[in-house]
Amino acid sequence: MVPGDAVIPAMRMVPGDADGVSAMPRQDGPGSLQPVLRIRPAADVDAPRVAALHGASVAASVRATGRVKEHPGSYADRLVAYIESVRSPRHVLLYAELWRKPVGFALLGPPSRKAEADGRAVGELCQLHVLPTRRRRYIGSALHAAALRWWRHTGEEEAWSTVRDDNVPARRFLDHHGWQLTDPARDLAGAVPWLTYRLPLTRIG
Repeated sequence: MVPGDAVIPAMRMVPGDADGVSAMPRQDGPGSLQPVLRIRPAADVDAPRVAALHGASVAASVRATGRVKEHPGSYADRLVAYIESVRSPRHVLLYAELWRKPVGFALLGPPSRKAEADGRAVGELCQLHVLPTRRRRYIGSALHAAALRWWRHTGEEEAWSTVRDDNVPARRFLDHHGWQLTDPARDLAGAVPWLTYRLPLTRIG
């Protein structure tokens, strides 16, 4: 099993949900109807599903927050970008599937501001998206845990992530998982502030 590849019971699934679960979750085993969340490094064949999920996730977030419309780019552009990420030795795309259906992904890479790493081993959480109909079911937390395992395996000392100031759900997610807001004044686009969060990995595990 490669780093970041994990089989994780999908908790808090409800009877009769979109996957056709007809029984409450229980330990996975012979004859069990327990849905299982699997997280693994993505392959080229997964890129189209990731690109589609990204678009759906951004659209749902814009509707939920009421913020100025954020366009994730065309499907074709996203597809090319994710294929490049899958093939890049400097990135890893963690792909979450439930009964072989995509439900989320996390893109990890080198720090976007490498000069500020001061020689430290730093990894960046570039993106983390969960299928809108599967949110608040611990899939995001499972992807986060897989990212931590990957960083520990690769010897990273710290993780960084940059989010929009008005992306309240993302900020709450990072706060909940122990990330520290370190650069509240950062502004990348000249209009919408982008915030930098950091997570010291030496304190974990």
